[in-house]
Amino acid sequence: MPRMLRIGFFTSVFAISIFTASIAVAAPAVWEKVNVTLHSEPAGGVLLVSGDLPSGASLPAQVELPVPTAGKLQWIGEILGGDSSADLAVEYTKSIAGLSDVYRFTLAKARTAQVEILTGEAQSFDGSVYSPSLRWTSSQAVPEVRMSVRIPQGSRIVTPSAGASLEAGESGYLYYTKVARTVKSGDQLELSFAYSAPAGPQATTAATPVGAVVAAGPDPAALVVVLGAVLILTAVALVAVRSRHSSKNSREEAETSATSGRAGRATEVSRAEPGDAKETGPHIACEDALDVEETRRHMSGRAKRTAITVAMIAVMIIIAGVVGKETTKPQLSGDTISQTFAAGDPCATADIALTVEGAADPAKTAEALFAALRPVTGMNTATYDRKASTVRAGFCESKTSEAAVRAALQPTGLLATAEASSSPLVQPAP
Repeated sequence: MPRMLRIGFFTSVFAISIFTASIAVAAPAVWEKVNVTLHSEPAGGVLLVSGDLPSGASLPAQVELPVPTAGKLQWIGEILGGDSSADLAVEYTKSIAGLSDVYRFTLAKARTAQVEILTGEAQSFDGSVYSPSLRWTSSQAVPEVRMSVRIPQGSRIVTPSAGASLEAGESGYLYYTKVARTVKSGDQLELSFAYSAPAGPQATTAATPVGAVVAAGPDPAALVVVLGAVLILTAVALVAVRSRHSSKNSREEAETSATSGRAGRATEVSRAEPGDAKETGPHIACEDALDVEETRRHMSGRAKRTAITVAMIAVMIIIAGVVGKETTKPQLSGDTISQTFAAGDPCATADIALTVEGAADPAKTAEALFAALRPVTGMNTATYDRKASTVRAGFCESKTSEAAVRAALQPTGLLATAEASSSPLVQPAP
């Protein structure tokens, strides 16, 4: 009996050891979907690798996520789906498999996990085109893997990647995304493409929410410089032309005046005594010279005054043209783009709902709306709100109506099915 007990004891210990070892090396839970997202920056970026378990998966669950080895771990944990500050960091173990660091940990409260890696590899840039490249190797079979690279809003894809497309992102950004399905363990996925970023600060920041050129109003300093230069050039050109023309006229008038003076004084000399002739001659010559000089000064001053007056009139015309052109440009303010069609305040407005794709360029959308409304008689203003996806049309009810405004917008294909009502700005007296 003792022998049988010993055999049973050793058998139990061996079984427990095998069971424990099998738990330690058990395969991790299988992801339903994995997202690999690169926030690429000129000096590097952040790589986010997240996995979603099926909604019916039981917790706690052992999971693993691989990331490229060329990176530094910034955070790893459970995504609870609310405020990011409430997400839970986790304990993990790391192993190396090929060119990947594989992080293994336990999900206890959430079915979504994320690993954040700081990447030191900067996207290549040739002076005009950026060329990001995202590579990831799966450590298990996954039904769906989404690979995305974040780029500035308004960017243009120069060299596309097969199967990839642009998707809307947070303010100021888009995502270039490619989806791979039925991914096997060991499959190497890649998303490489090239794009040109919009000019200005938006290429590196999210300061400007629209990705096309929209006038934000005239620059006062630039206007001062331009108008000052125009004033100087105009004045110089006009003075030069008028001076040349008036100089010729001055000489002719001076000669005519001097000739008349000499003729008159010659008559007086003929009446004078013969003995006074020698003294009168030099005096007449001196008076002739003074008359010519005085006439020239008078004509030169008049020419200058004329040139200055013409220059001032020209500058005022130019200023009026520049200011008028600037004030009729679309104006950007936050999430809205406005256009003024006619002076004065509208007597009625209509908020018209639109259907706009998330990745659509707000500036181009506004341009299409304004182009459709511009020919409508009685239109005063139009304001496109990209966040609310509406256009507010301001018009005069005595000249047009909301129905006419809607009819003008119909060809754009941007109208939603919801109806909007016009609201008078000035209520009639009871």
